[in-house]
Amino acid sequence: MKYKIAILGPESSGKSTLAQLLGVQFSNANVVDEYSRTYFESKDYALCNLSDLEALAEVQFNLSHPYPLAELLIADTEMITIEIWALDKFGVIPSQISTLALKQQFDLYLLCYPDFPWCPDPLRTDEHRRIFLFMQYLQILISRKCNFSIISGSIETRLIQVNKLMECI
Repeated sequence: MKYKIAILGPESSGKSTLAQLLGVQFSNANVVDEYSRTYFESKDYALCNLSDLEALAEVQFNLSHPYPLAELLIADTEMITIEIWALDKFGVIPSQISTLALKQQFDLYLLCYPDFPWCPDPLRTDEHRRIFLFMQYLQILISRKCNFSIISGSIETRLIQVNKLMECI
């Protein structure tokens, strides 16, 4: 059975760490990294605009929806993240991003609670708004009737939570 998992949540909430560890644990998994990190290696993040978000959304979507699909795909971010980013930073969600968000297909969303310590990095700007942003993710997942689970605690606890979810597949 082919299965797709998206990991999402506010900045510095353990998404990439969880994705990497799950990729090691499930050797048949294809882990899709957060493309924005690659995108902004060659661009100044301080000058980010909506066209940047549209461009990286297209690539992130295509990376997360390969054909043929691997046995297990784990995406370290997805379109809801880019929707929230666009709305929060620019006050609008471009229709291209909204369309991709509604087209994306994941069997399970893992919403990371921001109980990890803040780790500064050049692409992180919302240290004191993580709970606010978490609530935006939660509202969207509920309103779209997505299959999701909130993942929290230490990385070990999170892995246990995900393994219990994976037993149900």
